[in-house]
Amino acid sequence: MRKFLFIGAFFCLCFSRAFALDTDTLMVQARSLVNQDKSRDAALLYEEALGKDSTSYEPSAFLGNYYFLLGKKALNEADAGYRAITQPNRMQMAHHQDQLKYIYHTYYEKAGLYLQKALRIQKNEHLKTLLDTILAFKQKIGLVPALDKK
Repeated sequence: MRKFLFIGAFFCLCFSRAFALDTDTLMVQARSLVNQDKSRDAALLYEEALGKDSTSYEPSAFLGNYYFLLGKKALNEADAGYRAITQPNRMQMAHHQDQLKYIYHTYYEKAGLYLQKALRIQKNEHLKTLLDTILAFKQKIGLVPALDKK
């Protein structure tokens, strides 16, 4: 019986060490991709690393920033297209509103989840500012009521 416990403990120790190395390797590879301006590929590795260790700050912070910036880019494009219309009709206004909601659900909602996770692990004023910006956007497009400021 003792032999089985010892063997089981040995395998658990080896498995946990391999798990840690695997996560560390993913993080190193992701950082390397970021340095090569391959953010999309880095995001995939950070998501995988976060799947293995959900308490890691670096992937949560990176992914929060990454999805926020993708949302900001999509928002700038949508707003530029809408501003190009001199006198938008109701259909065009409704379409723009749908675009804003799509951008929120596709990018900002995901960014917000990662940012909240990162902030629970470690306080960071920049991440808090991004999260506040997402909340303000969500209020602006009518997904949550605006807070009354007295």
